[in-house]
Amino acid sequence: MEKLLMNRLSINAALMFVLSVRALTASAIAGEPLAQTPLMGWNSFGVYLHEKAAFANLEAMADKLLPHGYEYFVIDNGWFGEYTFQEGTIFPAEKHAHDIQIDEYGYFQPSEVLI
Repeated sequence: MEKLLMNRLSINAALMFVLSVRALTASAIAGEPLAQTPLMGWNSFGVYLHEKAAFANLEAMADKLLPHGYEYFVIDNGWFGEYTFQEGTIFPAEKHAHDIQIDEYGYFQPSEVLI
């Protein structure tokens, strides 16, 4: 039974590889352009970003990186967390939020710190 499962997995992996290569080849033959670069942008994952700092980073990205193909600005983490700030700054005193806001349906809600 285990050998049969391994054979099926091997066949599926080989089939996926062949189909992927074939799709890329067909795209190139059909004259469809392939992507010249990956999606390019900035992502805040793992970093708390106050609204003022986010807009400052967005402006810097638009001025300096947009001409080079960067087009995405993603706030991916921290917008729902409650943080204690360093005194007199907009920067958190802690790496991870000490609390988060979740509604009765389990959806993250914006931080009360920003309200």
